[in-house]
Amino acid sequence: RTRLNRRIKIIMVELEEEDGGFEGTREDKEEEQKEKNTTKRTREILDVFVRNLPHSTTDESLENAFSEIGLVRQAWVAREKGTHVHRGFGYVTFSMKEDVEEALKLNMKMEIEGRKIGILRSKEKEKVDFKERKRLKREMREEKGETTKEDEDDDRKEKEEEEGTTKEDEPRKRTTTTKEEQKQKRIRQSKGASASTGTTAATMTSEEKKTVIIAGLKIGGEIKGVEAAKVIHFFRTDKRLKKSVSEETAKVLVERCEQICKEKPADDQTCKKYKIREDGATRGVVLLKLKREEDVKTVVERMHKLKFEETKKDKQQKKVNFEKRAKGERDSGDANADNDSLWSRALVGEGANPKKHRVILRNLAFHATEKQIRDSIAKNVSETAFVWDVSIPIDQTTKKMRGFAFVAFITAKDAVSCVEKMNGQKVAGRVVAVDVALSKRQEKESQVLAATQTPKVNDDNHDDGNEEEEEDDDDDGDDDDENNNDDSSSGHGSSSSSSSSS
Repeated sequence: RTRLNRRIKIIMVELEEEDGGFEGTREDKEEEQKEKNTTKRTREILDVFVRNLPHSTTDESLENAFSEIGLVRQAWVAREKGTHVHRGFGYVTFSMKEDVEEALKLNMKMEIEGRKIGILRSKEKEKVDFKERKRLKREMREEKGETTKEDEDDDRKEKEEEEGTTKEDEPRKRTTTTKEEQKQKRIRQSKGASASTGTTAATMTSEEKKTVIIAGLKIGGEIKGVEAAKVIHFFRTDKRLKKSVSEETAKVLVERCEQICKEKPADDQTCKKYKIREDGATRGVVLLKLKREEDVKTVVERMHKLKFEETKKDKQQKKVNFEKRAKGERDSGDANADNDSLWSRALVGEGANPKKHRVILRNLAFHATEKQIRDSIAKNVSETAFVWDVSIPIDQTTKKMRGFAFVAFITAKDAVSCVEKMNGQKVAGRVVAVDVALSKRQEKESQVLAATQTPKVNDDNHDDGNEEEEEDDDDDGDDDDENNNDDSSSGHGSSSSSSSSS
């Protein structure tokens, strides 16, 4: 009916355009409105609401129960969304008004499965005007003198809507600017900008370049981790660190580490700004500013993945914790647990994004260990090449190695030399293939470039094959031989394209 009415309207508009008007348009509109009102009324009249239904009632049983009264057009039981749990009520639609009246007379008299049910006239849900309801509540609060800022904002918005001067353009501008900023940030990161701050090397301050991050400390309320006293003692006594850094830097490390450990460690905002947690830092984080920029790399190489020897105090603590666990009490955590080691990285610069300088080792033996990979890199590449991290993926279902590993460096030079010198070398008795590890985005871009370049090669090979076969055809001079040569030329072209694509 609605489709027919729409079609009639279109025809009326066409007639008005051709003849300059149509007299029956207003009458037809009035009749259409009357029909809509009558259909709404009939729907309200012909539907009944059935409550107090047994939970075993289905749509079919409900229809069968009410079909004894009259012709039922539809019957359904209400259920919860997703779970299909019975809600204890339903709706029945009759074909005639008289059947509805008969059903209403059986309210709390009719039984389904030995249970009396209630039958009421169904009504359409009234459309709630939330704006009007909000306005009335606001007026009531104004009469009591309990106005809030939200009420003032709502009044201002209503006035703006009446005047037609809404401020919808400002948030749109803000959202567009934020999207553009995020896009520019992604572009800067893909072009090699500093991953720590999202800024280029020119905008990095001298203090940031001289700052080193040390994490894994038992400070700031952390239950586990390396104690700050051990780190300070290490800065004072480690001969290797003192030889590689200046005397001023060694003093600064001790002083600033003592000062910062007494105060609060780096907050979450700082960690989020420089992406410290994303690179694997755990527990307490400390930012130490050095005297020279050259000493940052040395401190990172010495402190990253550093584990301390177990002291007498640690052994005593382990014994106390063991006794507490035996009694069922909660222990205070081991002072020198296996997973408690220091984590270090440069704040900004080249060493701030070790994941960017990663290589992948393929065809790796399943029994290869991290120590074997580090030893082979030190033997084949260079002893000075610092391996920041070695990641060996494991299959979650079989709990076995997947046959490859990722090695991260803090400089691009070490990563390039690893690819050149380690490729074809043996690791754990097996020859490995080494290549630069690409991200998913970079891998897709390389695949697209390869796909765009391969058709050109295929076309050239195809043409060469046709030219060679045409020369053979001229030498033979027979029609049958020409046909055979044409077939072989098409096969030659296909083979060349398959070899180039592979």
